[in-house]
Amino acid sequence: MDPVTYLTTFSSTFGALEWLCLIAQVALAVAGVYLVFLRAEPHPVRRNASRTLGYALLAVGALGVLFGALRLVPVQLFTMPIWFTIVTVLEVVLAAYAAYLLLSVLPGRVAAYDEANRKGGRRNLSRTQPALQANGSNGVQTIGVPRPPATTTRREARRDRKRRSK
Repeated sequence: MDPVTYLTTFSSTFGALEWLCLIAQVALAVAGVYLVFLRAEPHPVRRNASRTLGYALLAVGALGVLFGALRLVPVQLFTMPIWFTIVTVLEVVLAAYAAYLLLSVLPGRVAAYDEANRKGGRRNLSRTQPALQANGSNGVQTIGVPRPPATTTRREARRDRKRRSK
């Protein structure tokens, strides 16, 4: 029997391979739910990649579960083996893309993000610090000169504490 005839022939049996494929589809959908909703990844780049992969797994797994349920119920159109073949090909393409993303693209993105956001690095040079600061009193004082505590309002005292901590 040629492959086209095999893939388009209606079959009412639900054998061991069909059960195995249906269980694999349920496992993929559960893995997608875990990656999207339950996994707490602290790194933002990895979190984004994990959620994207989770959504893809959830979509392909749900599609496979739908086709498996339609074949199990026996809806005449969906008893052909071509539907499981289509879902399997989609899963192989998704696995290849996920491997490429995780092995080639993601390490570069993580390194670039970590380099851009590393602590203790250069400060933003475009932001200039003012030399003089108006504080609401009778004149302009420099930041380094302390003000007597009794003459300030609570708001101005907080501002001074913030400036000293920078």
